[in-house]
Amino acid sequence: MKRISTIVGILIMIVVFLAEYLRAADRLQIENLKRIVGSVNQDESDVLCDFTSSETSIEKGLTFSFLLPSVMYQKDEVDVDGIMVRIRNSSKEVFVIKWGQSSIFTDGRSCIPFLAGMKYRDAGNPSATPDSVIPPDGEVAKTIFFSDQIWGPSPWTIGKVFLKLNQSMKFILVLKIQKGNESPNYYTINSPVISCIPKQK
Repeated sequence: MKRISTIVGILIMIVVFLAEYLRAADRLQIENLKRIVGSVNQDESDVLCDFTSSETSIEKGLTFSFLLPSVMYQKDEVDVDGIMVRIRNSSKEVFVIKWGQSSIFTDGRSCIPFLAGMKYRDAGNPSATPDSVIPPDGEVAKTIFFSDQIWGPSPWTIGKVFLKLNQSMKFILVLKIQKGNESPNYYTINSPVISCIPKQK
């Protein structure tokens, strides 16, 4: 009888602990998702995302372009969660971008790139992150996100970079790239600065 009472007591403690844990998790999720509830159209925002696309040659015949950041507007800030890139191969060799062995950095944060079109459950999994094969005279366009973001009511809502007025950031990509039958090499590519600027009234 005493043993049964002890087991029941332990079970009650576990239930109480789980209930408190779930309540705390709910509070944290709600707090982090407030920004999404308050998102606005670009026309309604008091700020703009300032960004100039750029093109960089990272290997003979291979050109890397930063086209457009992936952003969500709030009333007084710009929330950045990724960037669209284009990689053009003007050589006669095949290039392979090994995304699963590459990294995306910003503000001391580093993770494996998450590519648009991947399954969310595969985010951050190197073996599930596909390579990009670029044939001679070919090109690919990819939107790259942070893989350490958390799924919410709107895709990848927790874990953006929140830029207030006059704040800025940039992406640093460290890519593992293989050319033809050569050994792969790592290349570091810096995006243009992404800034939050006041909208002209």
